[in-house]
Amino acid sequence: MLMTSWIAYTTFIMMAYECNLRAYLIKVDYEEFIDSDYDMWRSGRALYLPHNTAQLEFFLESPIAHQRDLGLLALEEDRIYHCSQAACPSIEEINTILDSGE
Repeated sequence: MLMTSWIAYTTFIMMAYECNLRAYLIKVDYEEFIDSDYDMWRSGRALYLPHNTAQLEFFLESPIAHQRDLGLLALEEDRIYHCSQAACPSIEEINTILDSGE
């Protein structure tokens, strides 16, 4: 009787440990959904802006602090691209930017 109780107890503890370990190992960490420029600023992700456009001016001259910060970061970290007919980024360059997660 004592031996059976210990075997049942040990089996239960081992199963609980294995299930918790399995759940921990397959757990997926989800990134927060980015829904606005504030979410992008808060997450620290990169913002790429086209040169000489209203978008760049909007971020640099915005009365909202986080929008100005995004524009200034784009300028400081060389995230301004020149998009003319000959200088538009290729699909490979766009995919590289997207894959890098910035």
